[in-house]
Amino acid sequence: MVSVNHWMFGIRHRIQWVKQSMFTPEFKLEPYWWDRTPRPDVAVGDLLTSVEVAIVGSGYTGLNSAIVTARGGRSTLVLDSEDAGFGCSTRNGGQVSTSVKPSLGELSRRFGPKAAFNILKEGHNALTWIGDFIESDGLECDFRVSGRFHAAHSSRAFAKLVQQVTNQPRGLEVPYRIVEPSDQHAEIRTDLYHGGIVFKKHASLDPARYHQALLGLAVAAGVSVATHSRVTSIEKSGQGFVLRTSRGEVRARDVVIATNGYTSSLTPWFRRRVIPIGSYVVATEPIERNLMDRLMPTDRVICDSRRVIYYYRPSPDRQRIVFGGRVSSTETPTSTPNCKTRSSAPPKRGGRPGGGDPRPSGPRIPPRTGHGTAAVPSETSVIRLPGRRKAPARPSARREGAARPERGRTRRKESLSCPA
Repeated sequence: MVSVNHWMFGIRHRIQWVKQSMFTPEFKLEPYWWDRTPRPDVAVGDLLTSVEVAIVGSGYTGLNSAIVTARGGRSTLVLDSEDAGFGCSTRNGGQVSTSVKPSLGELSRRFGPKAAFNILKEGHNALTWIGDFIESDGLECDFRVSGRFHAAHSSRAFAKLVQQVTNQPRGLEVPYRIVEPSDQHAEIRTDLYHGGIVFKKHASLDPARYHQALLGLAVAAGVSVATHSRVTSIEKSGQGFVLRTSRGEVRARDVVIATNGYTSSLTPWFRRRVIPIGSYVVATEPIERNLMDRLMPTDRVICDSRRVIYYYRPSPDRQRIVFGGRVSSTETPTSTPNCKTRSSAPPKRGGRPGGGDPRPSGPRIPPRTGHGTAAVPSETSVIRLPGRRKAPARPSARREGAARPERGRTRRKESLSCPA
């Protein structure tokens, strides 16, 4: 009991210290994107007991699936244990790219050249598809093809980036522009990077607005959405399935699992193949327009060449900078029966326990660097490739080429973004 009390005292002390040292008085616990697009108030009616398609998960995957099946004339029900879009779909960095991390050579060695090419081509197709889909359906979500600046954290990394873009595999070419270190201020006002590459067709959007637009399309197509309806079991029954939920049973001919980073023991086969990756996203306090124009002259999204990256961008209204970064491995509760963004693990030094996606309106970012870090969980997922059992390398607490926070202020670890 003494040790537990001591641990809890330590947590409270750290939380208080973090609040006093880095958060602005307007600190908020909700994701930045929810200010403009609060969680939807989905009407709670009687739960449908029989449908052709039942979809577990109401994020991007679930709603896109539902739109397709409903438009195809199939009765469709989307089930979620929380509010619609409670998870990563409305909390991410809103960066959209073609990225599949392994190279053509790496994928070819494992799957053969044809499959490797198709895997990478799928990333290109996805970027084209989302732009066409948003335009054709008139979705309002601040979608912009502003490009991405991929910054090199060292001169060696810059040379490697240049080598990669100037030797792209045939059929997988993407438009780019090399940014020499001397021209870097046209992209970001810092000397901490060593040049980089602009990928011209990469894009950005407001993730919560995009989700809200998908939800509107789904409902208009006839999809029923049942929130706060946790699915506790799925069993085969005759020609279909029986789903037991916290609100009753549902029979469905087909079931779509769209839980991604929140995949739980409900579907053990998927759970063994999907690794949740915790990510924090923070928004700065409002920044004066002339300062923003000096720090980030364009609307490009930015990431760097480290193995575990920072990613950041101006908000759509250019009033804040939105940063993202990886949580520590102990803050992603992969062993819990129902994976959420919350964590019971004690915080790292200068950190705090995970909890429901706290979003600060700060921390204040020193104008002299135009760079900073802090905390807000969001989750993406990565598929574990067959035969690969090695755990991900734990990121170093210190990074070459990253701006240093002011003395006494917290810094957090880095990550990658979602939807891409």
